[in-house]
Amino acid sequence: MNKIYIKSIIFGLLGLSLNSCNDFLEPQSSSEFVPKDANSLNEILLGEAYPHTSSSYYLEGFVHLFDDDVAMAEYQDPQSGFNIEQYFIPFTWQPDLWNELDQVVTAKSYNQYYYCYEFILGCNAILDYIGQAEGDLQDDIDNVVAQAHTLRAFYYLQLVNLFGAPYTYAPDSPGVPLKLTSKIENKPLTRNTVREVYEQIVEDLTEAITLYEGLPENRKWKMDYRTSLPMAELLLSRVYLYMENWEEAAKYAERVMKNSNFTLTDLNTIQRYTTTTPVQRTYHDFHSYTGSTECIWPYGRRGDFFLWLTDYVVEQGSGLVKHSYFKASPDLMDSFEEYDLRKDCYVVRSWYVDSSGEEFPQAVGKTTVSAQFTCSNDNLSIFGRSLRYAEAFVNYAEAKSNIPGGEIDAIAALNELREMRFESGHYQPLGNMSAEACRQFVREERRRELCFEGQRWFDLRRWGMPEIKHVWYPDAETAVEYVLSAQDLQYTLPLPNSTVDSNPELTQNPQASGPRQGTTISR
Repeated sequence: MNKIYIKSIIFGLLGLSLNSCNDFLEPQSSSEFVPKDANSLNEILLGEAYPHTSSSYYLEGFVHLFDDDVAMAEYQDPQSGFNIEQYFIPFTWQPDLWNELDQVVTAKSYNQYYYCYEFILGCNAILDYIGQAEGDLQDDIDNVVAQAHTLRAFYYLQLVNLFGAPYTYAPDSPGVPLKLTSKIENKPLTRNTVREVYEQIVEDLTEAITLYEGLPENRKWKMDYRTSLPMAELLLSRVYLYMENWEEAAKYAERVMKNSNFTLTDLNTIQRYTTTTPVQRTYHDFHSYTGSTECIWPYGRRGDFFLWLTDYVVEQGSGLVKHSYFKASPDLMDSFEEYDLRKDCYVVRSWYVDSSGEEFPQAVGKTTVSAQFTCSNDNLSIFGRSLRYAEAFVNYAEAKSNIPGGEIDAIAALNELREMRFESGHYQPLGNMSAEACRQFVREERRRELCFEGQRWFDLRRWGMPEIKHVWYPDAETAVEYVLSAQDLQYTLPLPNSTVDSNPELTQNPQASGPRQGTTISR
């Protein structure tokens, strides 16, 4: 596929004139080839719409630094040439995010708006041109169309939860533009409402599920890194959860729970590291087909998800790293109960011992990382995320806990999950609890089970946007506390400045006054 066509339309999506764009996939000369069969379009889809490991995109980037699962580590002198301000800006929720980042890094490199729309364009092109496929089996066509709809929904869910208000808070406020064709449209690009974006996401996933259900059983899910029926069902259960459509969220989560292709992984079978063994420890990969019986769809390169959390300083002489600038927050670590194996299996522990005498808990986990370098540069291409079978259980439990009388089903699902997470012989099943207590416990369990999977920030948004406090260490003697107040405007990111500057039809999100000031506290 000619990348020129993609880039020209992406500039239009980001706010430049659409009139200057070429039609995606339209041949510009008689020598250029436009695929006319489903198999060729399927391969184009893989190259242009999937978040594979070789792309230089960032679907999350610095978003990891916003939530309460991350805390700053003990102060260390930045390595020569490294500007620590690029961490300070997102970690302290500075309102003028994009302009400030542009002063220290190329903010476009971490522009989730840009990269999501680039992938959406690939999905749209396939949907526009699949009707021209010739001589193909209907199953092959339906398979390609189902993937395109699923991926488009996936990216729009990411966009609307970064740049739009939570659905249950302000559904009719500005979301993001819905671009549903790769063709040139002679109309201004404006923002659809949050509600309209969610309706499109549901429509895409519902269509995809219908198409997947019509395929032969052996094509509904494969270990081929493509989207699938259970992946679309799990994603739709998440969408309905965000919309607080509890009945539908439970229905689609239960479908995944009953899928015989997957089983919950007993963490007693996973090697754990409970002693300090420098350099050689490698943690288990839960985001791969070979590493986990729960992996439904792996995606995304590790560099996207870990880069902002794993920068390190090399000690002169020994050559060993000290530690990352961030760690798993004490609040997260304290949430794990005694005998809960997730504390050891899901959180990477560095060989570094901090001033408290404990091994340093990295703010990453669930993938193959070295405890010395956490995310070594030669391994950044390994998948860093997945949609996992376990999410279906916490989605189902949350939905059921919000349905009158559903707490019994919620507790049963949690017990089934948690029994696989605790040390053998030490799990005590959950007993009856009130509906309110059940809802609160589900939220806590969701945090533990899904830590470091890119969901915590979105969960905090839809659960009312609570106050969060981060402590920043500007030097070895000083601690400054920054507060994201409850329902703070910064719970919704501003659109990238270049996007709004290029297209006055795109209204900017309200921003808190800045810069955000901190308060010096005792150490």
